[in-house]
Amino acid sequence: MLHITNGSSVALKQTNLPGDVIYWADVLHEGPVPAGLSLRELSRIRERFLTDFYPDPAALESFVRAGDSSLAYLITGLRRHLEQFPGISNGLSRTERQMLQVIAGGAHRFQEMFPAEQKMEESIFMGDTTFLCHLDRLQHSRIPLVVEDADQRYELTEFGRAVLAGAEDHVAVNGIDRWLGGVYLRDGAPVWRWDSQNARLRPSKQARSL
Repeated sequence: MLHITNGSSVALKQTNLPGDVIYWADVLHEGPVPAGLSLRELSRIRERFLTDFYPDPAALESFVRAGDSSLAYLITGLRRHLEQFPGISNGLSRTERQMLQVIAGGAHRFQEMFPAEQKMEESIFMGDTTFLCHLDRLQHSRIPLVVEDADQRYELTEFGRAVLAGAEDHVAVNGIDRWLGGVYLRDGAPVWRWDSQNARLRPSKQARSL
């Protein structure tokens, strides 16, 4: 059995799983990565590559909707990726929405929230560090959706409850500045939204400045 992990920080020894492990350490596995450049110069080249080649997710959505049966696992993963775009009804990605739902449902500590949210997924794909990054954004938005008290318990703010109920829109109020794959969701550009009811991406009006 062969296990391919996302970087050397993912250790499998403690799991006692049999088989060989390959640590996939190169996240820049597509596009130009010229040698001898400073981090700033390389970052500019990578940004231009992503902007030029992946600015519009409509082609990706078309590929997913075509549903090539020979690429079933890829199609499933890409569809889940599209669900990370802000929701059309409240500006929350699927992950963000599920986080608020588990808190509203009574999970208030990280060790309760993380497994509860992961159980809402068809296929578990997220580690705890990434989960905390999403949680941090919800806490430190201009108007926070989540707060943490001195006992490390997480609660929804009034605004967080309103967004979860669809009475407020997270992106419209707090703005957005985030790369999602090769799509830069930012102020001054149309923000693609995920319409979960129809399983479609929709371009929306410009985001508010952060």
